[in-house]
Amino acid sequence: MLRIPLCLLLLSSAALAQTVVSVGESSGEGVQSADVSAATQLGVYSKLVADQMGAAHPLPLIISHPFGTVFSTFGRFRLDPNLHAHNLAISGADVTDVLEKVPTLPVDSETDLILSPYSGSQVEIAESLSPDLTLCWVGNNDSLGAILPFDQLDASQLTSVSTFQTKFHEIAQRLSAASDKVVFANLPNLTNIAFTFDAAELAEYAGSDFGLPAGYRTSLVTATALRTGLVDGSVLDDPNWVLDPTEIATIQQRIEDFNQIIADEAAAVDAPVVDIAALFDDIEQNGYNLFGLTLTNDFRGGVFSLDGVHPTNIGHAIIANEFIAKLNSHYSMSIPALSPLQLALILFTDPEIDKDGDGRVTGRAFAGLLETVAPALGVSGDLNDFVADAPFNLSQSNGKSFVRQVEGSAGLTSWGKTLQQRALSASSRAFGSLE
Repeated sequence: MLRIPLCLLLLSSAALAQTVVSVGESSGEGVQSADVSAATQLGVYSKLVADQMGAAHPLPLIISHPFGTVFSTFGRFRLDPNLHAHNLAISGADVTDVLEKVPTLPVDSETDLILSPYSGSQVEIAESLSPDLTLCWVGNNDSLGAILPFDQLDASQLTSVSTFQTKFHEIAQRLSAASDKVVFANLPNLTNIAFTFDAAELAEYAGSDFGLPAGYRTSLVTATALRTGLVDGSVLDDPNWVLDPTEIATIQQRIEDFNQIIADEAAAVDAPVVDIAALFDDIEQNGYNLFGLTLTNDFRGGVFSLDGVHPTNIGHAIIANEFIAKLNSHYSMSIPALSPLQLALILFTDPEIDKDGDGRVTGRAFAGLLETVAPALGVSGDLNDFVADAPFNLSQSNGKSFVRQVEGSAGLTSWGKTLQQRALSASSRAFGSLE
């Protein structure tokens, strides 16, 4: 009888393990509620896909703190700084960054935190790893720059079509050459994510629509400042604080242009595209029904975490199943989708889902600045999210408590500022906006 040494069997088994690499942005990194840590990274869509494949996908797990925010390295550090991660996605990365931005020492940026101890860019690292499968979801930050700056909403921050075309062409060519299989994803309509509010959504969240005209949208930062009761509706008279219909149409058209480029470049390398745009459009129109709950794109609607931009755990699970379906259909793979039991477990343990419909979620207590101060806003801190509580009546005292908590935790000064300025500054800081 032929006897094969155990060591050779182990080597053979290791050689069969597939390697999955993820290239991307903040959602791919695992940001939720304006911070990222091991508490959120373990549920990221790329990890779920790799797990369903039984593939290797080591994560650059981060330890954060109660006042942590993404982009800050103060008090945030890697659990294992020597680990060569396969999830390379970085918050804030655009199509140029994934090609060119490299880590440096000392570690003082999100790029340094995620990519170290590598020395190259996301695409360069992916090339060096020669993975069996690369997941690539990039391009959102080439549009988000026109959505996130709450007091500079003029649609001027969009990446040009020509730049996007040049950079995405290079990304597609290089990743397809380096990987046995590659899959891309397109971009949702970012003007309809939970970070933007129309008049009806503003009235539901802040108690009034403050005269926001039909067809206009404002930001979650502004809506939160209005919710505190410390800011009056006059801020919406400034055109920089709202997106008008023309600006919204400009952003939407640019996203459509980007999606056409993604489709064309993916087709040129015979790679599939996960239609995130269609998925989120369908959720916008019909909701996503799961085990008796209807998830929506709205703030606290279940798809987006408390920052209004990044998916919840169940949002990642839904996205992961879209990736799996596309991989199976295009490459004739047989990756099992997340089962109903898995989805149920993710859904009902997700701390960012308002399961009882009372307007508050459980949240992740002290997992980053926003999670720490959100209970003062009455949007989290529901310790029994299966039984509806009485409505949370936000008062100015609650609003002032929220402002003081943010100022105290972030070291913001109140000297020389009006209460309205302080409330706007605190809202900006809590939701991870750059000041």
